[in-house]
Amino acid sequence: MAVFAKVSGSDISTFISGVDIGKFLSCREIVEKVQNTNYLVTTGQGIYILALFEKPDTVKELRFFGAYRSLSF
Repeated sequence: MAVFAKVSGSDISTFISGVDIGKFLSCREIVEKVQNTNYLVTTGQGIYILALFEKPDTVKELRFFGAYRSLSF
């Protein structure tokens, strides 16, 4: 199981409220990954992945995150 940090729907809703991706509708844990915590978040504008990097232990991971962010927003 890959969900290490349990995050409530209310917390996710608050977190994404500062980003223009629509109103929070729902979320579910993604357990198929082997690292970090991932949630599938559905908003009024689409479906997004919220990835919580719990141990970004290399610069390589952070570079990937930067590229991922530029593709998703």
